[in-house]
Amino acid sequence: MPTSSTPVGTPILVNTLTIGAQQEPQAVALAGGGYAVMWHSGDSTIPVTLRGAFFDSRDQLQGAEFEVMDDLQSAQTPFSLLVTGGSLTAVEGTRSSSPFGLFIEAQSVTGTGMPSGEGEILSTLTSLHRNPDSAALGDGGMVAVWESLAIEGNFASTGIAARIVGGPGAEETEFLVNTTTDGAQDHPQVAALAGGGFVVAWNGPAGIYAQRFAEGGAMLGSELRIDTATDRAAPGQVQVAGLAGGGFIAVWTQAVGGDGRIFGQAYDATGARVGGEIAVSTTTVHETYTPQITALQDGGALIGWSSHGFVDGIHPPGFYLQRLNADGSLQGGETLLFDSGGISSSDLSLTTLPGNEVLATWTAQLPSGDGLDIYAQHVVSADNLVGTELGELLQGDVGRNLIVGEGGNDTLIGLAGPDTLEGGAGSDYLYGDTFWPGLFPDEAASVYRLYQATLDRAPDLRGLTNWSERLFTGESGLQQVATGFVNSAEFQATYGALDDEGFVELLYQNVLGRAADAGGLANWTGQLADGTSRAEVVLGFSQSAEFTDSTAAEARAFANASSQAGWGDDVYRVYQATLDRAPDITGFSNWSGQLAGGRALDAVINGFVDSTEFQATYGALDDEGFVELLYQNVLDREADAGGLRVWTQQLAAGTSRAEVVRGFSQSAEFVAATAEDFKDWMRGLEHDAGDPYHDWLSGETGDNALAGGLFADVFDFEQEDGGSHLVLDLEAWDYIALDGFGYGSASAALDHMSQSGSDVLFSDQGVEITFQSTRLAEITDDMIMV
Repeated sequence: MPTSSTPVGTPILVNTLTIGAQQEPQAVALAGGGYAVMWHSGDSTIPVTLRGAFFDSRDQLQGAEFEVMDDLQSAQTPFSLLVTGGSLTAVEGTRSSSPFGLFIEAQSVTGTGMPSGEGEILSTLTSLHRNPDSAALGDGGMVAVWESLAIEGNFASTGIAARIVGGPGAEETEFLVNTTTDGAQDHPQVAALAGGGFVVAWNGPAGIYAQRFAEGGAMLGSELRIDTATDRAAPGQVQVAGLAGGGFIAVWTQAVGGDGRIFGQAYDATGARVGGEIAVSTTTVHETYTPQITALQDGGALIGWSSHGFVDGIHPPGFYLQRLNADGSLQGGETLLFDSGGISSSDLSLTTLPGNEVLATWTAQLPSGDGLDIYAQHVVSADNLVGTELGELLQGDVGRNLIVGEGGNDTLIGLAGPDTLEGGAGSDYLYGDTFWPGLFPDEAASVYRLYQATLDRAPDLRGLTNWSERLFTGESGLQQVATGFVNSAEFQATYGALDDEGFVELLYQNVLGRAADAGGLANWTGQLADGTSRAEVVLGFSQSAEFTDSTAAEARAFANASSQAGWGDDVYRVYQATLDRAPDITGFSNWSGQLAGGRALDAVINGFVDSTEFQATYGALDDEGFVELLYQNVLDREADAGGLRVWTQQLAAGTSRAEVVRGFSQSAEFVAATAEDFKDWMRGLEHDAGDPYHDWLSGETGDNALAGGLFADVFDFEQEDGGSHLVLDLEAWDYIALDGFGYGSASAALDHMSQSGSDVLFSDQGVEITFQSTRLAEITDDMIMV
């Protein structure tokens, strides 16, 4: 059983329309791979619509974003999304001409996003209907539930209505779900049960209730009261998921001592409780609320929730995840999905995809954005994985994993935990953590130039990573990548309407920053007239010597900025400069991850400067005392008169204390003074009991590429395996294990290494290892294990 679930990659931007607020996303897996996302678009000034988009399994947008429904109740009313009878269907609250003006409608769409006929009105009673949910049933039908003011017959308070549509249990009208009718019953949630039937859970005035049904709609047993505690505030925000064994899990929010917590209760296939209530959110330093749940294919479930949190690098605000077993017990610990850190974020939703993977979607307003947008990120769960004789992608989780490729050409990804990766036979790619563009500098530079040439902008991190990795592994050629860019809606909006001369003129301006010379213009337009494609012309510009030389430095810097390991020494120095101590491993991982994800170093330093720990040391000091203590804590010496004068004058002129801290932490003196300390600290970390190594990577036979990632990793090579190996990211705190070569010392191994351009080449006894972007002097005796 996997110990936990962890996010992979970086969040992707789902929507292309940015007018008005985009919010409340829902996603669903599609047959044959890929997924669909829908969301509300609009705000108080723009009519609310339901929009959607299709994505393939690699998160590439398929076709254009589309509109599904308009004239909706509001952007704050939830909707649901499902695949039933082979059709993608949204169940939404829309407007009508009745006195109450609100009803429930189901609208299906085609594979291109076009509405499939008129929507079907599910609510038949004249009443207020809102807050729908739905689930696909095993017989090909679906069940929809919602809160209705008329379903109990008294129009005094809302009850829970349900209707089965399609399949043998189809009904012509809705039926009453709840037995308890005292007070309002609202916000229902429904989940299909394994083996047939479904369960509905909802919020009552003082508790959480549920009712099980057979597939045809007959009640199974009596109504269930889910929550049992009497020493907490009234519960709410219930969510429910059916499990593989026929049971289900309900989760909800309930206040304890004024702060919200997430609780859960499991039930078996007969409707009996499995154990007692459990506290799902176990970190008690911040409020948690709005839980989400999705059932996993291995029998458990994944819970997500929002947290107010503290911006301390350990429990930041944002979204958290927790795995549950089928009996409701916790599996592993909480995982941070998204650190909101001052960013407006809400509307978390979880959807299970094939391979026990989960897609998380949410609403956020990032600092680089101009409004609320929809983001998505993958979450994986794994344990020890063994491949087959075929080429496969094997991906671990945040726990300790053994991942073995066996035969075929495999890609092994360990993710955040301390892992052992063994490539086996074939030519394999081994990533101790994950891949990032700086691992493939030549390919990343080519992709960077394509973004600049075609879209006149820098890449987004996910796009740069995706295209660079495809080029590096040979999945796509450079011409194929260029064609993908030229066919994009973003490229066509700029270049599509231009004739050949206008197209070439604009390429000269956007790529080379100058007007076309007569000879060049004639050459390129002539080639286009002879049948050369625009993608081929774009490639000629983007890979030209002129453009390559002018962008080399910025392309390299952009790719390297996405390296979490590359930010490690910066984070270490910020800890030392602000808190006068080494980092804790959790804070180190979080802050370096945020920097690799694009957060500015100044913003991170501000987080430290605003912390209670920093203020307790520096907060009461005047400017001179502040600078004097920085000299002592950072540089271990008294301030020289000139330095003291410069820094205090800058503070008096408006420079912030965070900016001064950055000046000290990034100074050449401090960088040099802490280099060995940082190396010792990295090697001194224990990633498991007594284990200082993070990832252990062995390519074994064949031609292999290996990348360790963050922390101290071991690159292991056996003489008997032979092969040719490329180490992509050797760092000063890593180790090189050379087994079976008969070396008596590290220096004997070093005798077989030589400088080859910007790389170091090891060659002996049928084994070749290339250490990319490494100088021979950087490989020291203490890095070699013989």
